[in-house]
Amino acid sequence: MNLVLKIKIFAIMFILSTCSILFGQSIRIEEQNCTSSQFNLNATMRNKILTKALVIASTKILLYELDQQKIDILKQLFENSSMKFVLSYKEHEEKNQNSTSLILNVNVDIVSLKNKLKNLGLYFNPKKVLVHLETEDLQQPDLEFLDSLLQLSGISVDNNSSEIKLYIKKIKDTLYTGTLSYKEHYWAATKNSLGDLWEALWSNYFNLPEIKNKFFSKIVLSAGPWVTLTGFKIFKKRLKAKKELLERVQLISITFLPQGIFGKWEIVTIKPKVVTTFLNNYLGERGMEFNIQVLPPQ
Repeated sequence: MNLVLKIKIFAIMFILSTCSILFGQSIRIEEQNCTSSQFNLNATMRNKILTKALVIASTKILLYELDQQKIDILKQLFENSSMKFVLSYKEHEEKNQNSTSLILNVNVDIVSLKNKLKNLGLYFNPKKVLVHLETEDLQQPDLEFLDSLLQLSGISVDNNSSEIKLYIKKIKDTLYTGTLSYKEHYWAATKNSLGDLWEALWSNYFNLPEIKNKFFSKIVLSAGPWVTLTGFKIFKKRLKAKKELLERVQLISITFLPQGIFGKWEIVTIKPKVVTTFLNNYLGERGMEFNIQVLPPQ
């Protein structure tokens, strides 16, 4: 193997490992009366167990506590696609007297998981989203699941409202189509499940800048001095690794002065109190000078 190829392979491995550190979060699951063999050979069991990790990770991302009803709905949405949000996992068995427990450390893709929670509206926990709803050919189980999705996303049906209109039709047992309109916006989608259709339509609405800006705060941080560029870069890495807390981090300026390096950042987050606590602890413990300005949602 030539030197150039070795360097390329090393670079790719480094990037992948760095991405895992930055974007993954390790969740520990203990499943009683379960073996590694059962976990690996039974896809249904595997999805159920991995879904537990995703729900735990979701609770760490969200600003508020989920009630049991929302947890159950979220599990239902995850169980058929749990591997989409898992970067890796390691399992081992622990034997206790006559039983065997499976210990699973799941590295969850926080970025993808957070995006799903945003698409569903669950990330924002909206209180006053009213929708004019029309359905066609939905059966009773569909209507019950649709009601669950409304509760999960924090959306209320008000057919006297005209600003947001949602139309859903069942074409056949595994095919649904629908449209969502808001002001001048109009979106359409067709999916194999009602849950996938719901996410496909509402992701457009909840990712509109005018909607997201209602929930995100902006933090302007000025801090220093770092005596070395390495220390400055370590802080940047630590800050960006807080994917469960941050929507965006941007370095606005960097200044080199005799006493060290100073930086200024713009941080966008839905959890300003948690972020400011982290910054106060990290910078305060190191005796650094810093100023934190919090700008509320627009």
